[in-house]
Amino acid sequence: MGKALSFDGVDDKANIGNYPAGTNPFTIELWLKPKAADNGIFLSNGLGTHHNRLFLRINNDKTIYFYTDDDSGMALTSNYTVTLDKWVHIAVTRSGTTGRIFINGVEDVSGTVKGGNLDGGRDWYIGARSDNTFPHECSIRDLRIWNIARTEEDIANDMNKKLTGNEPGLVHYWPMDEGSGNTIYDLAGDNDGTISGATWVAPYKEQGSRISLPLDLSSIGTVKTSEISWQATEPTGTSLKVETSLSTDNGQTWGEWQEATNGEPIPGIEPDMDLGNARLKTRATLETEDARVTPALNNLTINLTGEKKLEPRIWQPGQIVDIRLPDRGVEGEYLIQRVTITPTWSNPSIWTFRVDYGGRLLGIADFLKALVSAQQKKRVIEPAKNVQKYIYGEETLTVGDELITATRGLPFVCGDADAVCGLVVVSNG
Repeated sequence: MGKALSFDGVDDKANIGNYPAGTNPFTIELWLKPKAADNGIFLSNGLGTHHNRLFLRINNDKTIYFYTDDDSGMALTSNYTVTLDKWVHIAVTRSGTTGRIFINGVEDVSGTVKGGNLDGGRDWYIGARSDNTFPHECSIRDLRIWNIARTEEDIANDMNKKLTGNEPGLVHYWPMDEGSGNTIYDLAGDNDGTISGATWVAPYKEQGSRISLPLDLSSIGTVKTSEISWQATEPTGTSLKVETSLSTDNGQTWGEWQEATNGEPIPGIEPDMDLGNARLKTRATLETEDARVTPALNNLTINLTGEKKLEPRIWQPGQIVDIRLPDRGVEGEYLIQRVTITPTWSNPSIWTFRVDYGGRLLGIADFLKALVSAQQKKRVIEPAKNVQKYIYGEETLTVGDELITATRGLPFVCGDADAVCGLVVVSNG
């Protein structure tokens, strides 16, 4: 089970030593459970009389305030408002004069902040300032400081993981899972912290999330219907949430995460929407209040139906074409004998190409070897001859025949005594 430090909002704090960030990029991450909207500071490295300082605060309106330096009027305030008595992951970054606030692994706001020199002349405190002013009633755990400005993806991928302390760019890391005593140990540096008044609490809610690889939706074309569904088990005290994020520019930029409903349309995908440049990611977040019990997500399914515009075909009898249908055992260059294009009976908007082809340039697949011309079937096969038999099945199709191969120059003509001819159906459905 996880542990955390609880601060009473009066005089509790913990000294975690100093970190001379200077003007270099940095990232600060922690899990916070605010218990009051008290304008309290939960991380700082100085008082109001000090220049070149930093602090993080919960405002009276429950927004998060990220401040660097003095007298600049430059600070970031989150759009997000915290929920009291609920855990939230907060990360802030600074690179030059650009600051960002991330909430639960998603960028909330960015803007200009003061890029002053955080020179390390004072110790850093959590729970309150060094003189106990502006205390914040809260619980805190898993505080991390990096000497790089981490990306949204990096923050989201690691926020629910326990680190080793050896990760590149990680300079200080206090998991706060000791559960007793007055020391919080720094697993990445030498700044073991000293607790003043704060108390250990347990349990806290464990949370984990997983983001899928992008799913390419471009083959759908114009979407008609969409559905996301899954099977899950959620024991008492656990919860599970599935979200989706859509890109319409081949993954260059991504929309906000939107919570999905089991068995309902995919958020952000509307009927008749063009998915020609679309990609989709899913994020599953699992929570439990007891580490011995966990929810489980199984069989998450994405279903989309669409109307794909057929690419123009120039297949004509006598042409040599490249046919790649590995799932049907057909790969190679073949001579076209006949082309028929017809709509399917179930949906006139879906068309099927029927291509009769024969002969070969670069070898012939086993599927074609199974489809022997009528002339070959009439031949007398001597038992001593090399006879090969091939079976190919798909749906209701089962083909079996005997075959004698013979060398012959091009062009082959379907029906010729030594021709090997076949049939393939290519469909956008």
